[in-house]
Amino acid sequence: MKEPIEDLFKKSLEGHEMSYRPEAWSAMSARLDANQPLASPRSYKRYYIAAAGISIAAVVSYFIFNNGSNETVAQTQIVQNDNSVSESTSSEKMTNGQTNSGSETKTTTPSKSTDLTNTTNSTSGATTSSSGTATSSGTETNGNESSTATSSSSNTSTTSTSSTASSSNPSTTSGSEHIAETPKQMIVPAIRDLCLNEAVLIENKNDRKIMVLAPNGTITAINPRKALNYQPNMVGMHGIGFLENDDFYSESTFSVHGTPEADFSIDDINKFQSGIPTSHVVAGTSSDTYVWKANGQTVNGSEADLHFYKKGKQNISLTVSNEVCTATAIKSVFIEDDYNLMAVSAFTPLGNDPRNITFMPFALTERNVNFNMVIIDSKDGGVVYETSDSDQPWDGTDMRSGERNRGITTYIWKVVLYNPELNEPAEYIGTVTKL
Repeated sequence: MKEPIEDLFKKSLEGHEMSYRPEAWSAMSARLDANQPLASPRSYKRYYIAAAGISIAAVVSYFIFNNGSNETVAQTQIVQNDNSVSESTSSEKMTNGQTNSGSETKTTTPSKSTDLTNTTNSTSGATTSSSGTATSSGTETNGNESSTATSSSSNTSTTSTSSTASSSNPSTTSGSEHIAETPKQMIVPAIRDLCLNEAVLIENKNDRKIMVLAPNGTITAINPRKALNYQPNMVGMHGIGFLENDDFYSESTFSVHGTPEADFSIDDINKFQSGIPTSHVVAGTSSDTYVWKANGQTVNGSEADLHFYKKGKQNISLTVSNEVCTATAIKSVFIEDDYNLMAVSAFTPLGNDPRNITFMPFALTERNVNFNMVIIDSKDGGVVYETSDSDQPWDGTDMRSGERNRGITTYIWKVVLYNPELNEPAEYIGTVTKL
């Protein structure tokens, strides 16, 4: 606590004596006598008082100035003491692997920084950081010179939560700073369009769950690093993504289509068309594409004519598609006889029915086909007739003798086709009896 100024004045004047020089007073007296006539003796008391007042003012000014300098020196020592504490703290931190670029940064606690700021501003006008962090650049300035605290941009260690982090500092120990991690890119598999109830394996290669969202809002979760055999039971657009704050973010989509129905009917009445054995089939459902398969034949369209040349059970399959999903139906048809060009087994050359007086397989008269037919005598193997024209049937005459055999005789006929249908035999052999 400072003493009152009156006591300071008293202490300063105790024992003080004014120096007296007789020659000075003699000179002053001689000048006064020269300018003024001699008069009655005068009192010089007031001059003594004025001189004493000037001396007192000089002593007081010197005291005040000296006292203020001492306070500044004391405060400077306080700053140096505080800085030395920070230096020891900073030195301990630097030994833990952090580097200093050559300019020291001395950091004090916020409370100490506030006191130091107030003291410095009131005495020397020094400028400090507004964050409460005092930094010494390594140079002290005494007296009235301004001491400015600057923070080092190369400092790699910052402990004050209010200090500004250095741009070159890769790791800041400030507790108020948080750097959010950028989420890794999600790996979402690309799924082709599926059919209803078609299963597909979906693999999650991420470290977090992925979701499959159905059109009705149902979500199926796939755990990290796991796979799921997903079988959709709803037609429509499905999405694959992840949940963030209960919101679904789609990363990939795929469509689920309905499976078409496959069904057809077989015409069992009309078994021949244009002399060819035919099974006519008709699809019973609508679709985009139709594919019929039977006995090596492949036909497209909602209707088809299938041909079977051998007797027995024959399978027919129909595959329908909507460009994504397919369905197949299989039915069978029974063929009663082998195909023999629709040839009759007997004819009567001398009969009254014009339809039965000659022999020519009926199919050859209906079909646009190139052929060669021969009639062979079963007794000797000789050829009794030959033709390649369906308009020239055999009337029973043996071309070797030019006569008809009047008895009942069985002959062998053979037809060779030069342009048969698909899967059709190229040769047909049968017997005919001339009555």
